[in-house]
Amino acid sequence: MCVYLHPMNKSWIIIVSIFACLTISCLEDPACEEDKGDVVLFSFFKKADSSSLTLSVDSIYIQGFMRNAYKNASMSSGQIVLPPELTSLKLIIKADTLEGSLDLNYQPYPKLYSTKCNIQLLFINHNITSHSFDSIATHFEKEPYSFEIYF
Repeated sequence: MCVYLHPMNKSWIIIVSIFACLTISCLEDPACEEDKGDVVLFSFFKKADSSSLTLSVDSIYIQGFMRNAYKNASMSSGQIVLPPELTSLKLIIKADTLEGSLDLNYQPYPKLYSTKCNIQLLFINHNITSHSFDSIATHFEKEPYSFEIYF
């Protein structure tokens, strides 16, 4: 028994086959993992005994940006997404009766992992240049990048 395919059916089989090949080839390459270096973690601590401190945060924001990173939250830690268009930022924290700020410098760095991957934007050379808190401890040697704020 012979099966005759109409020329129109052959065209559809070819189109579906091409579409399937393109779809499979566009799946993400596991070697092209997205870097999470654009996030910096922070935590609050009591200076007296280095214990974790939960604050009623009125607002935490990056100066010059209209939106708050956090607003009206009870928290002991959080994270900041670094804006790629900047190389430094001023983070302002208003909580309970406490208020303070810090200046964080960093360097966006484009990196091509392989020709199969898109260019990734890494953030390197993190450094806090000034702050108005009792003290700050930084952990910028490796990811996840973080800093501790002591009140």
